[in-house]
Amino acid sequence: MHILVTTSRDPSDFGRRLARIISHIVPNSKRVNRGRMNLYDIKEYAIGNNFDRVYLVRTKFGHSAIIDIYRVTPGGLEMEGVKLHLTNVIDHKIYGWQRIPGGAPMSSSEKILEIDEVSSNFLRNYFGLTFDKITSIGLLMDRDEEGTLINLVDTKTNKTFFSARMRVL
Repeated sequence: MHILVTTSRDPSDFGRRLARIISHIVPNSKRVNRGRMNLYDIKEYAIGNNFDRVYLVRTKFGHSAIIDIYRVTPGGLEMEGVKLHLTNVIDHKIYGWQRIPGGAPMSSSEKILEIDEVSSNFLRNYFGLTFDKITSIGLLMDRDEEGTLINLVDTKTNKTFFSARMRVL
């Protein structure tokens, strides 16, 4: 499955960074600057380059974002039945973290299924999360009364480079 990652129109710096991070952690993904492209142009680009899905990063209210997921069909872009809502996002910008073009899958233990099965299944199905296999990016997940907390960790240095509160809509 090939995934196109882009932003909403006139994105903030945070939106661009978040799209870049997503393109680095989702296998077989590519980030494209939206520029003046409308949804029709994005659809044409996705079809012309054999993408199966489009992830559209929309930012709002500071460090909060919604990721809309579209399936690419010959007739257009069809919105999937789920969205990802991220709040309290912190991009630690760790310099020296090795970003792998085309995506480096996240890995985690199957214990995260006990913390939040809906979120972990979403990450497996849409972000290529692998269980019980070590990759360059590790996922840590925790839950409190307000929702699910995720941390992405560079497994070589054990440093967190991204954290957010996550909710599947």
